[in-house]
Amino acid sequence: MTQGHELVEGRLPPLDKLIACHECDLLMHHPHVGEEQKASCPRCGYEMLVHRSHMRKRALALVITALILFVPANFLPIMSLGLLGQSAVDTVWSAVVGLYHSGMQGVAAVVFMCSMLVPLLKLLCQLFVLLAMPRPAWRMLA
Repeated sequence: MTQGHELVEGRLPPLDKLIACHECDLLMHHPHVGEEQKASCPRCGYEMLVHRSHMRKRALALVITALILFVPANFLPIMSLGLLGQSAVDTVWSAVVGLYHSGMQGVAAVVFMCSMLVPLLKLLCQLFVLLAMPRPAWRMLA
């Protein structure tokens, strides 16, 4: 376990070299944290920094998997209804189109945004953030 060094009375170093404990507000030099190590506050023991080497790769794999599965989740049948010999298969997309053609454009827009557009945008934003992250991947605990 790596611990930060407390500051000495006098001049403060540049702010990008400082870190404050989220629990007790102790201001200290930003500690160097190696792979699979943690930095904790010397005053209260709060875990402030954790370097996990595989978290970025794991998150990237999950986001890419979610993007791949997004298409079948929205365009493959989610419901099959059989009534009096008639069979109907519905997807999320067919529900949006059916609502739109039934004169419920507002409901169709809400269903489209909540079930398709917003989740897709969220996944794309997560992918962008993960690809734009510098290495090593630091994770601040809040």
